[in-house]
Amino acid sequence: MFRCKSPNYFPRILLGQLALLRKGMTAQSTVNCSETAQVEGCVFKNATGYDPSALGKQPLTVAMAHSCNTAFINERDKVSQADLQNAAQGLGLGMELDLGVATYMGAVPDTDDAVTHAASMIGQGQVTVSPLTMAVMTASAAKGEIVKPVLVKGQSLAEAKPTGSQAVTTAESKELSTLMRAVATEGYLQDLKNLTPDDAMGKTGTAEFGNDNPPKTHSWVVAVHKDIAVAVVLEDGDLGAVTGQPIVYEFLKML
Repeated sequence: MFRCKSPNYFPRILLGQLALLRKGMTAQSTVNCSETAQVEGCVFKNATGYDPSALGKQPLTVAMAHSCNTAFINERDKVSQADLQNAAQGLGLGMELDLGVATYMGAVPDTDDAVTHAASMIGQGQVTVSPLTMAVMTASAAKGEIVKPVLVKGQSLAEAKPTGSQAVTTAESKELSTLMRAVATEGYLQDLKNLTPDDAMGKTGTAEFGNDNPPKTHSWVVAVHKDIAVAVVLEDGDLGAVTGQPIVYEFLKML
């Protein structure tokens, strides 16, 4: 379900980040984190309790670290929906997999609707993913190439088939990693700074569902530490930083 006033902010924002990088932006580019962003009468806002010191003109790293929805929506005219689709596919979304079990690798909608496009900038609206999708996208963003997952090492199944879009590059990975690292150093995944070595990075997120008021949320976190990428979703959870982060931290601490 999509509510234009909701503060959803999925870790799948990676697709919007990569699309903007491909239009010439960098991790240090300035964006406008406004209190709200209005698109054809639909009002987008940030999560309740958003840090007022992170509002206004800010580097993209700050917008990422503090989960500023409006900063990315305010950049919507720089990229088309096709740009978002290509960026998502460049991180592995939508690739064909044969893992020996059923998989879903996500989709970004075709649309000419301005509101749906704005929502897609932050992974809302009709953008769909699975935990596997997000683990692959996060791993690909960190590695600088599409990571093709296998369920059992050495299995003789069909080769993964990425889409025809340009795969994420090493240079793009460097910028994406800078953005994800900011979430651990100054954002909502600071527990990950206690890992050794102190190099973890990631993104939190929530997804509203149902018809309650206020709506219930699913909790999301993606993270990378050493050579491991992980995606966690908790159904009917709280903010990703609240319920997802402790689980991710305990898991990565065992590596």
